[in-house]
Amino acid sequence: MPSALFEARADNMSLGLNLNTDRNLKWGEIADGRALRFERNAGIMTGPGFLLRGTVNSGSPGEGSLEATRIRPTAWVKCGTKIRYSHDCVTWYDTGVTVTTAYRQGFVEADNGDVFSSNQTDTNLRFAVAKATVAIAATDITITVGAEYIGKFTTSGNVLVNGDTIAYTGKGAATLTGVTGIQAGGHVVDSLVIQSSNPSTWVEEKGTILLNYQGRMLVMNVLRREEIVYYSGISDLTNPAFFYDFDGNGSYSKVMPGKCTAGIIGGGGGYIFMEKGIHELLGFHPQAGSLLTREISANEGAYNQNCVVDMDGQVAFQGRKRLLPITLTLDPTGKAAPFLGDSFDHNVRPWFESHDDGEDQADAYLKWDSTQKICKIGGIVNGALQTYVYDKQNPGFLPRENRPVGTSFMLNGKSYFVDRTNGKCYEDDIGRTNDTVPIAHIISTGQISHDKGRKFLKGQYLSYEGFMTQGTLHTIRLYIGGSTTASFEKEYSWEDLIDITKGRPVGLRGIGLSTPGGSVGGTVTAYPFQNDIIIRGFNEDSFRVEWEVTGDGQFMQIYTWLLSAHPTKRQPRDKR
Repeated sequence: MPSALFEARADNMSLGLNLNTDRNLKWGEIADGRALRFERNAGIMTGPGFLLRGTVNSGSPGEGSLEATRIRPTAWVKCGTKIRYSHDCVTWYDTGVTVTTAYRQGFVEADNGDVFSSNQTDTNLRFAVAKATVAIAATDITITVGAEYIGKFTTSGNVLVNGDTIAYTGKGAATLTGVTGIQAGGHVVDSLVIQSSNPSTWVEEKGTILLNYQGRMLVMNVLRREEIVYYSGISDLTNPAFFYDFDGNGSYSKVMPGKCTAGIIGGGGGYIFMEKGIHELLGFHPQAGSLLTREISANEGAYNQNCVVDMDGQVAFQGRKRLLPITLTLDPTGKAAPFLGDSFDHNVRPWFESHDDGEDQADAYLKWDSTQKICKIGGIVNGALQTYVYDKQNPGFLPRENRPVGTSFMLNGKSYFVDRTNGKCYEDDIGRTNDTVPIAHIISTGQISHDKGRKFLKGQYLSYEGFMTQGTLHTIRLYIGGSTTASFEKEYSWEDLIDITKGRPVGLRGIGLSTPGGSVGGTVTAYPFQNDIIIRGFNEDSFRVEWEVTGDGQFMQIYTWLLSAHPTKRQPRDKR
């Protein structure tokens, strides 16, 4: 028996991102093929998962969304041919209108809470939005809304006044056409009542980028006029309709030096993005009323409208294989001016360089989670959507994951996304799913071989320790000689491994819902464990170890692992 003992180990792994072995790796260094990783199904797993909340439009792609807050926090989503809205992302109400699936849908909320929607071909839409003052049953004939909202609604020729009720089956003098969303189960008090219409003064400006800027609507990305910004009249208390008045009040427009791909109001102002170029919005000329802009970059740009985001006052955008923030700083005259944070994305530039060309980034997106303070960055690589996560509280980029995001939004402080293929709505970043999609957390080492060249190794034992929740089951596999078939595979239960007397809280982020791992209430508790496995009889010139955790709401974290083997002086003779 050789006297020397070869040991490969990883200490203080901290979420599985640092790997330290005897193969000339410095402390904390991550090298290709050696970094531990988390995977779910075929993608990289960074920790967060998703939970099915409801179905927006079964079997349809999700695309286009808005979080409206002025009347009541409500999510508006285009999914397939439907536009629907929800207060909780579980029950979705149909607006009753039909749109074309093949086109992106733009949304914007007016100052009075009305919601407007447009794409490049369909008739433009206005949804007059009010709240029900009494519960509405599915069989009710009349709907009563608050006095402050009743004037938004019109009958065949009259505007409703305070005290009027709305009849939606054709009965009564105040019969209203276009009231939609009354379905099985009806509505509770304060739920939305909407009337859809096609504004006669907003006809030709069919675009997918809609902004509410200084009391006017800006419309961009109009078919065959993609370089033009259209803007309506100025809405005020006496003429709120001017917000969408492009005809009767005069149709105004501004020609930009390129195709407009995105726009955002945020970061202390507003910005218009092109494929190559960014302009800051400066307001409207006090006499002429023309839109004023100023170029802040002639080189950067955004892929599409979903690739701009306001990160709590700091605008960021993705385009031309870059992710950059716009930060307000003082210019030489002492005035606040926008500045591009050019070094922001240096740590993940290789990933951005791997993106497909800009014209292939139709599904790329940015998503800011204002509760967790993380930004999700979706980009197309080799035709597939990949997502990186940027943590603003602990500045840095987390590893990649695959997520079938069609459209995403925040509602009541929670993050949601609609699948781009099946029309289902998921709550994001809660570490689990009940949509029959199994969660598989896979932690894997790279190929482990002797640090002084490939030598034949006789396995001795494998030891690993860390923390796990109650109820956690995990499978360990040992691969030898580069094989893709495990030579050793066994499942271990928490009941045989953990020390139940030394639990510690680990928080909720990325761990599960309210009661994962047997925990009760809002705190998730993990317990220390250690497992020692004899691997004598497994002999080869390389080893690879893999841990897999499957199950709903389970959590396992490995801090240290150690694999030992005895090296021999020469390979055994081939017995063929």
